[in-house]
Amino acid sequence: MFGSPLKEASWNSAEGAIYNGATVLAEGAEAPLWFATSEGIWLIIAMALCVLALLIGHGHESAAYRRERDRARGASQ
Repeated sequence: MFGSPLKEASWNSAEGAIYNGATVLAEGAEAPLWFATSEGIWLIIAMALCVLALLIGHGHESAAYRRERDRARGASQ
């Protein structure tokens, strides 16, 4: 495979950690900050997207509730 870190064009010969977060620290080395690793960055992105979806969903449901409430009030008058 062009640009592949594998010696062959197959995963059969892959050795060692292929998971991005599975780094082995040298003895005495300090671990990087959790939010400076790719795992931490994706965790922050995922959490931000969840909060964004919660806020957008809340806004949508509030508007729908107000529309239905106003429609019901208008029908009863």
